[in-house]
Amino acid sequence: MAWRWGHWCAPARSALAALALGASVASAQMDRPEAARRLVMAWNFEGDDGLFEPVPAGWFRAQDNPSAGRIRPGFPAYNAAVLDGTAAATGRFSMRLPTRGGSTSLTLAAGVLPAIPEGDYTVLARVRTEGLTHARARLAAWFLDKNNQPIASTRSESALVNPGASWDIVEAPLRGRSEAAWIQIELQLLQPEEFTQAPRKPHQVRGFDVSGSAWFDDVVVYQVPRLDLRTGSASNAIVAPQRPALVSSIRDMTGEPLNLMMEVFDLEGKRVDSYDSSVIAVGRHAPWTPALPSFGWYRATMRVSGGRGVVGERWLDFVWLPPRRVERTGGSRAFGLIAEKMSGAQLAALPDLVGALGTGSVTLAAWSEGTRLERLGEEVDRVSAVTERLLEMQQEVTFALSVVPPDLAREARVDRNNPIPVLLGRADDWLPYLSRLLAKFGERVPRWQLGATGENMPFYRPTLAEDVERVLKTLRTLVPRPEVALPWGLRQGFTRSLGPTEALAVSWPGAVGERAIEEAVSAWPEGVRSTLVVQPIDAHRFGRRAAAIDVVRRGVLAWGADVRALSLDDDWTGNPDDESQLMPGAPLAAWRTLAEALTGRRIVGELPVAEGAVALIAEGANDSVLIAWNDWADPRDAVVRGYLGGGEVAARDIFGNARTLTPGSDGGYTVPLTDMPVIIEGIDVQLARFRAGLRFEPRFVPARAEKHRIDLIVENPWGVGISGRLRISKPEDWDISPRVVSLSIGPERTARIPLELSFNLGEEAGLQRVLAEVELVAERRYPLQELPLDLEIGLPSVELLPSLRYERDSAGNPSDVVVLVRIINRSEKPITLEAFAQAPGYKNFFLPVSQLEPAGSTVRVFRFENGATRLRGRSVRVGVKEQDGTGRLNKTITVE
Repeated sequence: MAWRWGHWCAPARSALAALALGASVASAQMDRPEAARRLVMAWNFEGDDGLFEPVPAGWFRAQDNPSAGRIRPGFPAYNAAVLDGTAAATGRFSMRLPTRGGSTSLTLAAGVLPAIPEGDYTVLARVRTEGLTHARARLAAWFLDKNNQPIASTRSESALVNPGASWDIVEAPLRGRSEAAWIQIELQLLQPEEFTQAPRKPHQVRGFDVSGSAWFDDVVVYQVPRLDLRTGSASNAIVAPQRPALVSSIRDMTGEPLNLMMEVFDLEGKRVDSYDSSVIAVGRHAPWTPALPSFGWYRATMRVSGGRGVVGERWLDFVWLPPRRVERTGGSRAFGLIAEKMSGAQLAALPDLVGALGTGSVTLAAWSEGTRLERLGEEVDRVSAVTERLLEMQQEVTFALSVVPPDLAREARVDRNNPIPVLLGRADDWLPYLSRLLAKFGERVPRWQLGATGENMPFYRPTLAEDVERVLKTLRTLVPRPEVALPWGLRQGFTRSLGPTEALAVSWPGAVGERAIEEAVSAWPEGVRSTLVVQPIDAHRFGRRAAAIDVVRRGVLAWGADVRALSLDDDWTGNPDDESQLMPGAPLAAWRTLAEALTGRRIVGELPVAEGAVALIAEGANDSVLIAWNDWADPRDAVVRGYLGGGEVAARDIFGNARTLTPGSDGGYTVPLTDMPVIIEGIDVQLARFRAGLRFEPRFVPARAEKHRIDLIVENPWGVGISGRLRISKPEDWDISPRVVSLSIGPERTARIPLELSFNLGEEAGLQRVLAEVELVAERRYPLQELPLDLEIGLPSVELLPSLRYERDSAGNPSDVVVLVRIINRSEKPITLEAFAQAPGYKNFFLPVSQLEPAGSTVRVFRFENGATRLRGRSVRVGVKEQDGTGRLNKTITVE
């Protein structure tokens, strides 16, 4: 069984199914109070009472009516909800909420729908719209107390329904409160002015509709059990030898017999374990420890069923991490987390997460979307408690002024995403929002980041250096030795001075390719500590496995580009049932492995494997690793082969799962590579560097009938001299002189050995694999090894792109094979060539290519009659020959 990722609204489906059962459901529960039934109330607007009033009994039009004490200027009285027979999800009738400009409401009266204190409910409806462009439909619900007064904190609103003719199910869940006595429901058609959260910008005009309607049908109130699922860890990051134990609890007011099904799914959506039990309606159940096959990311689901189907569901994401291999006080300072977007409730779980991951730096938000002066004390207390704990853990903390508090932004008339203008203003205006943190942590947290990580506002300030100087001058009057950090983007250059900026948080979004990092890092300013912030790709779009792989690959490539500080940005979500719990993403689990693999090591070379495969050598003071993956190579070629080391060699995946590798009879290893990086441990790093340094120069030789002079480069990475013998064993039909050479190279020196080689005119163009047998003695004698060297054959002036297509006979079956050869002139002068095509059983074809202009291209077409049958599984050789030289370019294409 595979889990289908995404939101699954079990209560919605069950409730609407119950609605279809109608009176049979209600009659089955007549022995319980009305509010304690599973299906509490349902409105299908079919006029079952025989009265077809414009508005059903118990409902009223909640439009603007000052005389009745209802002040709602956005809901004009001329918009009137009405029973309508032109559209219905079920039956014949529904409620239509039209607009002639402004919003429309239909509300259930107070005192109509009772609620059980502490009981949980969900309100559902079917909704569709027509004729709307800007307006949206929505369902809202809230509890009333015994005096029919709204309990504001319980208000629940469904997602906005976009324009469309299909019926959507919307849901407004209500979590029980002890003071709840009644439920109130509102059906809404809203103009943008009513649902847009952001304040209107100066001179901004919001669109609105003056016609159109929303229809609501099958409004259902459904009592749901209160479910809870947790691991016992607030961060849901569990470190072995502890195993994840899932604790579930169920509280249900209906008294209905229930069944509990728990399942755990892995990164790819495969079920790895399950648990099924009949349960009592109320209580906490014994922890269940699922049998997890490996470390990594998992999703646990909890599904509770009653007599008529599923009545509730919860899920929980967690990661299971291997034991820490290296205990570091304060974690790895080179690896950190960006926690600016954590809510106040989630912050409490941050120290637990940091401890599990072993990272060493954290960026926290000093200002957030919810910062208000009247609640500032509570917010500062939360941030302070977490900061104290992080400092005790010897974490390096940065405070980010991520967003200007709304009241302050309004008073200063500035963009909320740009705190620099605020800090350049009067300190008396902004200091009340910052003074408590400055007083408490001014000496222990010196770094202040001016803007949210991922923002690019500083880049566009023409007076940035002066601005930073002024901000720093002000901060120095408040705290000793403050530091200013700026958010930056990887694609933004450094065309102006940064002034006294101490640090940069450079964001690397997933849309910027892996190979962009080296060029970007080379332009970073000297003297500024730059942290590269890796922003994970969208796991919902690309998959969690791909997101974890992408983070590791980018992290390794950044490390190879001499980036020495990496942070992961915001890779967790809040538990929907308990905001104080974090649900980590798959990249977080991989981040722990990446930090352990790279901390204390540096990338010193790349082992040649195959074009499109990556194998980077990470050298450490005590041990070294090879980090390898297949980017785009043919899987048959993407294999690490050969002798890797004399001790135990192991392969570890990005989640820390290790397996010992078994050598072959010759002592060599075979490690196939996939898109997921593998960390190969126990390697002989000097031997790996020797293999990485063995190469031809130049690496490209022209495809001409002549002797080619190249050099064989042999590097000695050892601190002692090496000796031995090298024999070029393949290709055997090439003329290579000398084919056998003796090696005697001093410590940390490089030898350049001249060679002459030639090959026949039929040699195919492209990357050729040359094999060298090496007998080597360094600090010890190594086994005989066969090492690959790459040499590219081609014509620098010509690019050849062959393709083929099939032509069909009158019966529609493949008949002739048509080979197309595109020829591109890459030189700076016109060229004249002869194109050819050769296939077994056919005569050779030749076509001229005359005076092809620079950067020009042309296509030559060759037809092989009945080739679909005669050439199936065989190859066609195509190419071009120089008319004024000995060059010949050959390529083959296979007929499938």
